[in-house]
Amino acid sequence: MACGHVLGGLLGDLNYWHQSHGGGLEPYLQNAGMGLKSVWVCPSWVGGWESPFPPRTYAMNTALRNPPDVEPWAAANQVRDGIPLALIRDPAGTILLFEGIPNIAKAYPGYGYVGRCGYWDSVKGYDLYPNIRWNNSWLPHQPWHSGMNTYLFCDGHVKRQVPRKYPWVPSAADNQWFVVKWRS
Repeated sequence: MACGHVLGGLLGDLNYWHQSHGGGLEPYLQNAGMGLKSVWVCPSWVGGWESPFPPRTYAMNTALRNPPDVEPWAAANQVRDGIPLALIRDPAGTILLFEGIPNIAKAYPGYGYVGRCGYWDSVKGYDLYPNIRWNNSWLPHQPWHSGMNTYLFCDGHVKRQVPRKYPWVPSAADNQWFVVKWRS
């Protein structure tokens, strides 16, 4: 997926990485209407899907939206574009897509829903700060694949690894999320 821009943006922006109404990567993948067989859904997901949004178990690293490395969430909601690949200091060491936490509560935005963007605390199996509404702390979730998740990096390679339990500010020595901030 090495291209001129890493995709980001808001609902309605045609540059958003995953949209059901003709934006993002959907026109190139010709994947629309595939439901749970979509390329955006991990084959390991055996749950259903009860959301007004198309099925998705992968999410994008929110630090890859322009401007890069914004603080969540109010500032991140103002992001309107992706960032040029040239601004990513370490494409091979920066996460682009990851396997997210599905909503297992039957409440909005629906059963199965995975948010489009997030950081390490949105990774399935992270669980450092459980959210009762989202992932039901009474039913802890594990990483997708025998204690590991799959990550797509900005240079296009895919790697399985254990979800890391970062505090809010990860160390510069072991940071795969931010583009500029907290990078050595």
